[in-house]
Parts: sequence; structure tokens; C-alpha cells
Amino acid sequence: MSFERYFKQGLEWLMALKLPAILPSSHYIRRLHSQSGGVRAWTHLAELNNADNQFSRGFVKHFPDVAYRSLFNEYFGYTVMSALGIPQPDAAMIEAPIVIDDVEQLRWAFVSFQPTPTYEGTPQEIYNLKNPNEIQQFITRILSCPSFSLMVAADQLVMNGDRNAGNLVFTSKKSFVVIDHSDILGGPNWLSQNLWGKTDWIKSKPLEEWVDMKSLSSTHRNAIYSAASLIEERFFKEISNLKIALDAKSSQESSDALSAIWWRNMDIVNWFQKRLNILV
Repeated sequence: MSFERYFKQGLEWLMALKLPAILPSSHYIRRLHSQSGGVRAWTHLAELNNADNQFSRGFVKHFPDVAYRSLFNEYFGYTVMSALGIPQPDAAMIEAPIVIDDVEQLRWAFVSFQPTPTYEGTPQEIYNLKNPNEIQQFITRILSCPSFSLMVAADQLVMNGDRNAGNLVFTSKKSFVVIDHSDILGGPNWLSQNLWGKTDWIKSKPLEEWVDMKSLSSTHRNAIYSAASLIEERFFKEISNLKIALDAKSSQESSDALSAIWWRNMDIVNWFQKRLNILV
């Protein structure tokens, strides 16, 4: 896949929408250490120069060939989530070194830069999520973040069933950024024909595993329902811009993925209304 063709110059007018940068391999400086926790990818922390040619650190993620949609999902998911107003760190595509069968080679990778000015860490790094008291501290904190409801609604729209405690990063007491879109649209090996003709609603880990949905207050339920309405509105408002940014005329992958999300968006508010038992 040639990711250069996705990169468009002169997209500044797309106000909310933000594309990952495409960086030359010369922007990669050096590997620092491997990161644990990933299941389908090889991830390491590295020093790089960002799109502004400024020194930075970022998490570089390579995917195996068998997970052939993962890299596309990262690029596509980042772009769509930006259009929906979901907070994310800067991101990029870069040909970075990786050792395969004892041979170092350059392969395309996805980079999530460490948020600045504050990188507090993931919930897995901050809390002992096997300790009931610390689990409750995490739940109380995440529910106090204004972006929580938007994240829940947006993840359901893009069919992200892998929103776990290792792929969001706290940047202040009540703010975070989200990372990792490799499992959207049903996973790293989705087929176009499986995106059509049906709407599969994924299990929302934040609602099913982090918090007990039955114990959610009416305030939180209404906030998530309102977020679903806002996500629906934002997607329909940005769909034309997304088609341009993701080169949907030339890329069948982008066209199929956007079409699938468009159909999901038609019913997402109703789904959250029923799931949360909201009376309207």
C-alpha cells in the first residue's frame, strides 16, 4: 500500500479533521525500548523528529503481514476520530527499522507521539487494576472526563471493540487522548462484503467492563446519549471532507469503510437510546 497517496497538501481548511503526517525514514532517530501490552503488533518507544522537524518521542507500531488491514485501520481511524472531535496525540506514518528473521529492514509503521506538555500515562500504568480501590479511583476519574462520553459513542460508530485501559493516555486530571485504532471495523482482516448489509454493534468495554452500566447515573446515561447525537451530527457534517482526505474516489478500502460507517451512523442514536434505557 502506498500511503503517500493518502496525504493531501492544502487541507488546512478542513478545520477539525487532521491526517497523520507522512514522514521520511530520516526522521527516525533511534529505538529506545520495546513496549509490552500489544497483542497484534510490535511496538517500541523511539526518538524521532516530528512533522515540524522537532525532536520528539513516539510509540512506533509495526504490524505482521497477516493483520493486513491494521495499518490502514490506524490511519483511517485516526482521521475519522479527529473529524469527530475525539482528542488524540499527534500521529504519523513512517518507514521505520524492524528486525525480521534476523534481518533489519524498513517497513511502514504507525507512530503515536507522546502527548505534550503532559504525558501522565495509561490507566494500566497509573493504577493497579486488580485492586478494587484503585479500579474505583480509575472509574471515578474517567467518568469525570468530558471526553469520555464522546469516546464511547465514537468507538461504537467505528466498531472499535478494543478500547482497553492500555490505549488511552491521561494528560491531566480530567483529560485524556486515545490511541490504537487497529481493531476498528471488525478487526485487522475485515472484508468489504462483511461491512455491508448488516449493522454489528460491538461490545463497549468502557460500558461493559470498566463501569457497571446498570449503576450509571441518569446524568451519565444522558451524557452518553447526547454524545451519540453529537457524533452523528459531526460525522454527517464531515463526510464530504473525509471522502476527500481519505481519497475515497481512488481507494476502494476508504470508500467501503466510510460507507459502512455512514450506515452505522444512521442508527447509532437509536442504539444508544435502547442500550441505555433512555426515555425520549
